[in-house]
Amino acid sequence: MPTIKDVAKRAGVSIATVSRVLNNKGNPTEKVKKRVLEAAKAVGYTTNIMARSLKSGSTSTICIFTPSYYLVNMPELIQSTCKMAQRSNYYTELILDADPNSITSLLKMGKYDGAIIVDPKNTSFLREIAKININFVIIGNDIDREDINTVDIDYFQGGYISTEKLISLGHKNILLLLGHPHNTITKEFRRGYLLSLDENGIQYSEDLIITPADKDLLNLEEFGYESIMNTIKTLSFTAVLSSSKRIAVGALNALNKIGLKIPNDVSFISLGNSNMLRCTFPEVSIIVAPFEQMGELGTEVLLNNITRQDSIIKKIKLQVQFIDRGSTARISKKRE
Repeated sequence: MPTIKDVAKRAGVSIATVSRVLNNKGNPTEKVKKRVLEAAKAVGYTTNIMARSLKSGSTSTICIFTPSYYLVNMPELIQSTCKMAQRSNYYTELILDADPNSITSLLKMGKYDGAIIVDPKNTSFLREIAKININFVIIGNDIDREDINTVDIDYFQGGYISTEKLISLGHKNILLLLGHPHNTITKEFRRGYLLSLDENGIQYSEDLIITPADKDLLNLEEFGYESIMNTIKTLSFTAVLSSSKRIAVGALNALNKIGLKIPNDVSFISLGNSNMLRCTFPEVSIIVAPFEQMGELGTEVLLNNITRQDSIIKKIKLQVQFIDRGSTARISKKRE
């Protein structure tokens, strides 16, 4: 197996220089860095993580615990987290749908320098994790504890301002299509929707709030499509608000099939990024949630805790942004 000595000999530098480059320490020139990295690749040298761990007490690995729903529906969140860690020479390990006991047990093993926990449903186990000597950050859920780092998005504001926009155009019967029933996104978006209705003196209808069953989570586009097809048979609505870009795509297809035009017949707003819903016809006005930025900031907070022993607790809540693409209009007289 190639050693650090082999890399040094191939690159024509000292072992100390190779060590500094591979451990991202000191200030070697870019030319030296390139020569060392090329030499390491040429001789087939890879860092022995376990050996480094025994010597330094660090594994250079962080673990990301996430519900699989986020991996499928908000991939930019996980991608930005991994990229941010890699830029700082940290490995990432992704674990899907781990229960609280599994998360606690894994973090106690000492395999990781830190952890990112995405939107935990049960937060009582965090009390136990806080006792472990390990850095961790919660992203996607604003835990009401002053001793835990959190980076979150104001989904409540997203539900509120989008509903306010529709009400300002005269809409009262607003169909709300929600994502995973246990996610913070869904709960907070729904809460914003309900508060806006209440402040405007509009009685909400449970029939106009539709949440997928477990079987629907595998195909949210179909859920959005069927929700429109089924609701149109029994209820009247003049606007659609979705908390999921994938649900929005299915709902738009259904409205097109029925022959309802956007925005003349139905106004439409969705939470989601600007790319997927820019490929629909027509383009949809969106509430942009900065998932990528949330992943980057969460990782930055964690790495600062690890590398700088920065013990200051961060509580960050990112704002959403409404982008109007013309898919909303004042309600027509015939549909009031």
